[in-house]
Amino acid sequence: MEILYEGAEVADYIFGIVVLGIVTLLLLAIVIGFISDIMKYDMDRVKNIKNLIGVSIVALVLGIFLCFFISQGAEEYKKVLITDYNVIYEQGYEIVDQEGKIFKIVKEDE
Repeated sequence: MEILYEGAEVADYIFGIVVLGIVTLLLLAIVIGFISDIMKYDMDRVKNIKNLIGVSIVALVLGIFLCFFISQGAEEYKKVLITDYNVIYEQGYEIVDQEGKIFKIVKEDE
């Protein structure tokens, strides 16, 4: 196995962080709006409280997913010329793409 290039899918990673971050912030703004609406007007608005709970749960789940996504990091890959396929699998890599004789490999998830 001859390594030609090592890299990471940074653009996909940054795009995912930005999109998840924006959606999470918008949901948190909605949660704050619901809280201020309930505190200003009427504490007995059951509809607003149900909406608040629903949006809060969605925002919490997206926030947890965002933290998990950030902790994973960008997917790292290598472009290699393969002479022995057994070496690839023994070292814990898998082939994900092929461009002629050049293969793109990534570390297998454990």
